[in-house]
Amino acid sequence: MNKLTFETEGMSPVWTSDSLAKTTTLLNHKYFAFVEDEVFTIDALGNHEQVQLRMTLLKKDGSVKYPVEAVHLLEPESKYSKADLAFLMLDYLDNYWQEYFREDRDVYLSLDWSKHEFEGGAFFLRGFVRNVALEDAADALFLKYGHGEYEIEPISSEV
Repeated sequence: MNKLTFETEGMSPVWTSDSLAKTTTLLNHKYFAFVEDEVFTIDALGNHEQVQLRMTLLKKDGSVKYPVEAVHLLEPESKYSKADLAFLMLDYLDNYWQEYFREDRDVYLSLDWSKHEFEGGAFFLRGFVRNVALEDAADALFLKYGHGEYEIEPISSEV
């Protein structure tokens, strides 16, 4: 099995910039009543191996973000275009965000990739809330005082 990653290098947009802008605007209008000084951003990219979609709920000041990533591994006999696969994943994530807001933001995806099936398509999802301001403060402490005697290992996203 391929290593699941969300990459930007070597990827191309799967939607036109106009389609991406309209989709992003539509989602921000749809969830306007639920967001708290936040906006959605979307990245929809693909190459010959996969199609990927990232929807991020971002505090306008950049202090907190919740990226939800979806990856579909392409198969030679796929009947869908890359753009269609990205829209399929978007539909699924739209359902997720509806539940997230309906449950007062108390529903989360797995930190590790998990397989999901929806309307005949299969893809992998993960999501993680990042408090960027807190991460920056921790980085500053580590820079000032070091890591101590422990070696810090990066978190792996391999399957």
